Amino acid sequence: MWFLPPHVYTFLSTKLRAFTSKTTETATIDRELREQLMKKYEPEVEKLALLLERNLVKEWGFDRI
Repeated sequence: MWFLPPHVYTFLSTKLRAFTSKTTETATIDRELREQLMKKYEPEVEKLALLLERNLVKEWGFDRI
């Protein structure tokens, strides 16, 4: 059941799609801090990888620290 005329629905869905798909700038993190955090959380990532049966260590770059 439609509550809006088709042209209004099309207009609103187009605006909503444009609003929700905007790209944002990503913040950069200090390389040293990133390495510290990766070393700290590597055991948890390894446990999660076992649960998911995926190689998250390689996928997420933990093998490069």
